[in-house]
Amino acid sequence: MNTDPPFVDVRNLHVNFTGGRKPVPAINGVDLQVRRGEVVALIGESGSGKSVTLRSLLRLHQKRHTQMHGQIIVGGVDVLGLTDAALADYRGKVASMIFQEPLLIIKMSQIRRTRSNGIAEGV
Repeated sequence: MNTDPPFVDVRNLHVNFTGGRKPVPAINGVDLQVRRGEVVALIGESGSGKSVTLRSLLRLHQKRHTQMHGQIIVGGVDVLGLTDAALADYRGKVASMIFQEPLLIIKMSQIRRTRSNGIAEGV
């Protein structure tokens, strides 16, 4: 059993979006721990908060329209306590994200390499 502290430690995370008349709860009380070397799949129905949870690890939500409460520790860094400058340094060095872009797969399948000049062109 691995007794190392989790690399990702999310506790009681709440995210509300505040762009409208009243706050809209997006996630309510998420707990998630991931240790180095572990592989985790976050699954759920559309709109269940998967993307909101993962975007919260990098604080990618619009600051002025988002309320975040709870604890997010990644690599020993208190993500919710980071200044803007420290957040910029944290992104990419400690944590990063590969975004889900389903239409990109379709676009990539439409690209072919021409034999005559080796330039990629759309089909």
